[in-house]
Amino acid sequence: MINMMHGGSALDQVTNTIGYIIQLENIKYNTQELDVFAHQQQGAIFNEDSSLVVEGFVASLFKNGTININQSSALRRRNSSRRGA
Repeated sequence: MINMMHGGSALDQVTNTIGYIIQLENIKYNTQELDVFAHQQQGAIFNEDSSLVVEGFVASLFKNGTININQSSALRRRNSSRRGA
């Protein structure tokens, strides 16, 4: 339905038991309001997509990754934190 932006646009939906045809005869909208709304949604969609990419990357690392710890670095950090305490 999101592609139905112009008068005369049609959409059909058919299942095993029923079918629909919807035709848009006329549409009126404020282009300024639509542009503002589209701009707002674009930011939200970008943020959501970015989050999904990060979550997918972390999930992939969790499933397939191996963590190697450099013992000498870990010991140096642990010793320096004890001195500061």
